[in-house]
Amino acid sequence: GKMNLLALPKLVVKQQRILSWKKKDMDKDPNSEAAMCINSIYYCEKTLRLFIADEKFYIKCYDISEVIEILGDCMPNKDRTHSRKEPKLVEDNIKYRWHVRAHEDIIKSMEYIESESLIITTCVDKRVKIFESEEGKYIEA
Repeated sequence: GKMNLLALPKLVVKQQRILSWKKKDMDKDPNSEAAMCINSIYYCEKTLRLFIADEKFYIKCYDISEVIEILGDCMPNKDRTHSRKEPKLVEDNIKYRWHVRAHEDIIKSMEYIESESLIITTCVDKRVKIFESEEGKYIEA
């Protein structure tokens, strides 16, 4: 029922869970702890957003700019020494932006086109859909 963010080797805390947050299950109570599978995930370095496609046919968007800023303080200094500062992250550092039910069946893949700010999804029923990434609005199939 939670998603975990892991630190990779350039940080002081190597390959360690540094943040967990509750996922949003739109078919049930949003505070539900039920397990959910993530089918596809994309991180946009330009907008600092995380796009997730889940097994319930939803696309969800999270703003992780605060997380990136906090983690940046834990990166090695220019002289390659660590600041020895451990990240202090809380669930509120992840900002939930929007969600949209993208398909009526399992999302097979999701791609993000940064230059156009578009999300393209494919489904097992062979449909392709396009959404704008700022608010998740459906554009066309």
